[in-house]
Amino acid sequence: MFQINFEVVTRLRFDREWLPNAPMIAWLRAMKTNGYEIIAISNADTSLEERLERFQMSDVFERIVNSARVHTAKPDPAIYQIVLGLTASRPHECLLIDDKARNMPPAEALGIHTLIYTAMPEFLDTVKRMLHQAP
Repeated sequence: MFQINFEVVTRLRFDREWLPNAPMIAWLRAMKTNGYEIIAISNADTSLEERLERFQMSDVFERIVNSARVHTAKPDPAIYQIVLGLTASRPHECLLIDDKARNMPPAEALGIHTLIYTAMPEFLDTVKRMLHQAP
């Protein structure tokens, strides 16, 4: 089976406050319910965990790799290596979902699949195609 670790905190900025991307969070919860491991990688400050609690999102993630706590940030390959060290999955079994193209090349160099998030309908179509191509 093709196992994917979905590493994502997608968000919208509004008046300096993070607002959750509700369709993505619902999708991540569904994936977690289906046995996928969800790990968030975020270039956030130390208030990230409190914000996830406030928006009732902390249950979505098995682990949170916060750049403010691990002292490295995307796109440094070190942050992806930290994530790989936290999971039993091999790099080719992982998927990085991010909204910034600059974060992709270092993950790809480690063998991690990548997907740029732009909008939910396109994202779902791409994920379906990726899953159908999986060995």
